[in-house]
Amino acid sequence: MRIEHKIRIINLFLVFITPMLYIGCLRLDVERNEVQLNQNNRINKASSTDWSELAKSNSQYESVKNNEEKELVWGIVQARIFVNGSKCSGVGGFMGTAWIVRIDEHNITFVTAAHVIQDAFHSKKDQPDKIYVFLSHSSGVSFPISRTDIEFKCQDVAFVNVSKTMDVKQPALERNLEWTNLKGKKVYNLGFPDRAQKDVHFKINIEPPSATFDKGPWRQAGRISDTRNTIIKSPDVNIKDAKCIVLDYTSEDGFSGGPLILDNHQIVGMMSMVLPTKDGSPPTQCLAIHISEILSLLSEL
Repeated sequence: MRIEHKIRIINLFLVFITPMLYIGCLRLDVERNEVQLNQNNRINKASSTDWSELAKSNSQYESVKNNEEKELVWGIVQARIFVNGSKCSGVGGFMGTAWIVRIDEHNITFVTAAHVIQDAFHSKKDQPDKIYVFLSHSSGVSFPISRTDIEFKCQDVAFVNVSKTMDVKQPALERNLEWTNLKGKKVYNLGFPDRAQKDVHFKINIEPPSATFDKGPWRQAGRISDTRNTIIKSPDVNIKDAKCIVLDYTSEDGFSGGPLILDNHQIVGMMSMVLPTKDGSPPTQCLAIHISEILSLLSEL
């Protein structure tokens, strides 16, 4: 995983930036079709400066207890399976967060951060016999997804289209398109942080494919520090003069792709990345993509 990249940020500042990518690693033991996941060691990093890890010292989250909030978000779950004769083993876990932006007669469209879903299908440390990726909900509903289901867009946005094979309802939260008067407003974000996985029991079914978990999601809260048009260029994240929201708190792996919500329960953006500091101290801010950018890209589908 690429951790440290030089980038150019217009109207922000020149920094090294790290998207909130999945770094956790869970071990899973496979027997026939059913897989149980248990905590294991983390993937090692090659970078000398790990902004994702530094951010965790300032990042706080709590379990979501509100059912309406639970209904809103889906975990992106990856399982990398290795087959050795009649036995299977593997690693996996939460990669990030997604949420529904559109439902029609035949399809359900989710949105997430492009760097998260791209990483979910890429095995960097090993070559498993099979990579499974799921959109999984706390209710037990899950959809297996493939690369062909994904449409990558600019602004670190990706859409995942799945066939409507079961009755799934789109949460009724409003979308707030306000842009000029957001500074100082209270917000919260929802998702599936990597650190929380140590207490989660996953179950993966190979045939038919499904993934369930017994805890989550989680939430963070703070205020909007600023709103700025931003350009970011890096191998992982590309944002082209987009409306972005700077938060006065930092986030961490697993929250990327999740919704940013005003205190009045209106969706205002999508979580994207942590913002490292100039002096190398733990990050204290993160960045979200404004909802208007997401809806504009959605209209192009």
